[in-house]
Amino acid sequence: MMLIMTKLRPLPDLSKLSAAEKDRLILRLHARVRAEHAKLDAAESAHWRPDRPRFLAGEANKTPPAKPGDDSE
Repeated sequence: MMLIMTKLRPLPDLSKLSAAEKDRLILRLHARVRAEHAKLDAAESAHWRPDRPRFLAGEANKTPPAKPGDDSE
């Protein structure tokens, strides 16, 4: 998968937007986030193998507790 970086547009001055314009902005951003999540899910599914467990969110920082006398650090 190739990641293409595009120049980010600056955030508009929210104080100058009407409520309807803010709603459109939120909906547009939400649609983009959903599309990116779909791409990530598809990429993960394409690389997933039954012999490897899937990474579960929240497990990244979980490490087993050290045993007394364990000098593996």
